Amino acid sequence: MGNLTPEEEKELKKVVREEFVKLDTNKSGMIDKNELRNLLKKISKTQGEPLDEKGVDETFDQLDTDKSGKISLEEALENWKMFSLLIQLSKEKFNLK
Repeated sequence: MGNLTPEEEKELKKVVREEFVKLDTNKSGMIDKNELRNLLKKISKTQGEPLDEKGVDETFDQLDTDKSGKISLEEALENWKMFSLLIQLSKEKFNLK
C-alpha cells in the first residue's frame, strides 16, 4: 500500500473495511453499481451538478478490477486511494460517520 508504515497500513485497512460495510447498503458483502451511484449522486447533488452516468461507469470500472460487476472488499483495499477519496468526499459533504 505504498510507502505506509505497517501501523498506518493496518489502520487504513481498518478504515476501508468499516466504510465498505457502510456503503454496502444491501449487506451483500459487495458494492454494486447502484450503491456506488447513490453515493456519487449525493456528492454531485451537494456540488449543484447533475449526476454524470459516464463518471459513475468510469469510477465503477476502475474499482471493479476483476470485472465481476461488483466491488469486493479486496478490490476496495487494492484501490484504497480512490475508495478513500470517495469516502472523504461523502464525509465532508454529509457529515457521514
